[in-house]
Amino acid sequence: DKIQIWDTSDRRQPVLLGAARLPSDAGVLDATGAMSRDGRTLAAGTREGPVRLFDLTDPAHPGLGPALTGLTDLVEQVTFSADGALVIAGGDDGPIRIWDRTRPGSGAIGRIAVADTLVLGRGLSPDGRALSTAGADRTSRL
Repeated sequence: DKIQIWDTSDRRQPVLLGAARLPSDAGVLDATGAMSRDGRTLAAGTREGPVRLFDLTDPAHPGLGPALTGLTDLVEQVTFSADGALVIAGGDDGPIRIWDRTRPGSGAIGRIAVADTLVLGRGLSPDGRALSTAGADRTSRL
């Protein structure tokens, strides 16, 4: 599995800037991901649970960063807080996890159970103080 970084300033002719491959033991990338507001970090979900971070400081040579562990199944959604410090992700295993990127290696700092349903969507308020979820049971929670 690999990620590709594209310059889309000319939407008719995107230009490939760089690519990075995951090591064979790092999981299989899924189709979900989010870029930090400053464009320096990509968080990508995997089928096995970890969220993988990529350093995009040099887009021509994206670097594989740490795995954010805690999720154990397909990652369905991932997002950054407005300041980029927090990564929030949820998947098929139920609870949403929150990691603080300013504390590397600390593991998930939060776990939010959202009943017994698959979380299909989530949103974070601009100030990072409120999280909303939408579940497969047709329930929204704040």
